[in-house]
Amino acid sequence: FTVAAAIDIFRDMEREIVTDMYHRSRDVKFSAVPRRVSELCGSGSTEVSVREIITLPESKKGFGRVPYISASIEGIEATAENGRCRIEGVIATNTVYEAETEEAGFSSFSEKLPFRTVIDIPDAREGMTIDCSCGMKDIWFDRMNARQTEFSCTLAVSAYVWKIEEYRFIDKVCYIEREEDAEESAGMVVYVTRPGDTQWSIAKEFRTTMRELQVINGLEDSDYVEVGRKLLIL
Repeated sequence: FTVAAAIDIFRDMEREIVTDMYHRSRDVKFSAVPRRVSELCGSGSTEVSVREIITLPESKKGFGRVPYISASIEGIEATAENGRCRIEGVIATNTVYEAETEEAGFSSFSEKLPFRTVIDIPDAREGMTIDCSCGMKDIWFDRMNARQTEFSCTLAVSAYVWKIEEYRFIDKVCYIEREEDAEESAGMVVYVTRPGDTQWSIAKEFRTTMRELQVINGLEDSDYVEVGRKLLIL
């Protein structure tokens, strides 16, 4: 037989994405294009032991000897929950057996056995995308009586959880010179923050910078600003 192997390599990295912009002295127009960005939120793996009793249908002759059982994994479904990844599927078995009476010869029948497992992935959340793989490590079986065979196997299951979000990336930028009447421009403004305001949105509205807002008003080095605070803008 031939064994196919693969290696997945991931590198943690941060990328700055420009989604909004403005200029202090010129008007800016730009177009934006939507792009989907994938972020690996975590991964995990586990082994699952499956043990089931395969019962021969009444319509078939009883087991005389069971020389071979094949198995494959089908219908894998994975869902992300709060800190966990739930994986379910079925093991499709095909039992080859020799009937109790020699003149009946060999026969076979198929049966699907369900399995399920849970992998702890702390950052997994509902709605995330999951890449799941499942391989069979061991298979063994034992004839119990003329109508039942004990089937056991070990599955190796792994999952990668991805968060996929859509951002609008700035595409084409056009700068427009702004004719501004100096008499209509206020040299100093006292602004009272409202719900939804951020340091970025205020700086953009008044054509200043976040750094100037922070220095003049003693704000923290973040985008947060509390509602109802008076800010001095120069």
